[in-house]
Amino acid sequence: MYASSEKISTFSVTLPNAFTNFGNWRFVSGYIMPLYTRLFSPSNPHVAKVDAAYRAFEAKLRQNACVVCHSPDNASKQNPLLILSYPNQALSLRHETVRQIKEKRMPPPAGIFHDQERQQLIELAQAGDQALAYKGEKITSGKN
Repeated sequence: MYASSEKISTFSVTLPNAFTNFGNWRFVSGYIMPLYTRLFSPSNPHVAKVDAAYRAFEAKLRQNACVVCHSPDNASKQNPLLILSYPNQALSLRHETVRQIKEKRMPPPAGIFHDQERQQLIELAQAGDQALAYKGEKITSGKN
């Protein structure tokens, strides 16, 4: 523990692969981290579409301030807390996300005002279905 009068030396280090954009999983070096390649087989033709959809979906979430409530600190006191920050979370919650956007429950208080923007977000959230169906999982719109 440092006394309040002591000065702590600070310095910064630039890491070659530091994130420049957490939501899009891009590094300073230009490397773009693949998001779903470990969840699906290399032969799955839908993985690139799911990857692109999540990146666009995440950008829309930020535009609509979704991460203000859907974050680990649970400032909004959600029960249950639904977090969409990581690709696997968004994939597993895609049907619940679509339902709440369609019902204009998210973001509060009255959902997304513009029908076209709401429809784009719904389509992005549904992108995982094809990749999961190819993997052999049964897709039901009522369950995540």
